[in-house]
Amino acid sequence: MKWLKLAFPLMLLTLPAAAEPYTYSPEGCEFTITFPSEPLLGKKCNPDEPSQCHEVLSFTKVFDVTATLKIDVVCNPATPDMYERYSGDVMKTTLIAMAGRGKLEEMETGYNEHPNAKMAFLLGYGKNGEQDLIYNGQLWIGKKSIFSMEADITGDYITGADEMFATILQSVNYKTPPAAVEAETSEKGGKKPEEAKEAAPKE
Repeated sequence: MKWLKLAFPLMLLTLPAAAEPYTYSPEGCEFTITFPSEPLLGKKCNPDEPSQCHEVLSFTKVFDVTATLKIDVVCNPATPDMYERYSGDVMKTTLIAMAGRGKLEEMETGYNEHPNAKMAFLLGYGKNGEQDLIYNGQLWIGKKSIFSMEADITGDYITGADEMFATILQSVNYKTPPAAVEAETSEKGGKKPEEAKEAAPKE
């Protein structure tokens, strides 16, 4: 677990925003994630039910041919009972299944509750052939949607790859509902939250 303890702090660093970012925040999805450039949008269908398909957002970045960063994101509508039915243990078990048996040599999971969403994560280390692999899975469940992300870095340790990995993972968040934004705007005297912050007197 020593490797995980060294790798995890990198994902918590506050890093400068990349140029020309692309924010994925589709209608009906309560969550948002930002990439340094526009990812590819595709579809994945159930092999047993070909008509059942969903969008998959894929981002891949190769660093000096020796390290590859890959992230897949899915955000689908949630049934009304999912928020209550999915406990922290169920969400963590789901993430372990997503990661795949035998893929990771070491892993740890965690769970957090937010005012409007539940979030579970899995951080693990393994091998992809002869290459080292760091894996991060996240599962977010809101009242109206469910958001999943699988991210991994394979290959050599490269600072730029780790920094990009951390920045993207940090960007995942619950989208503020329009009604909440309007309410906060009214409280700030008709200004949007960020505008009110800029207009506030400096000490």
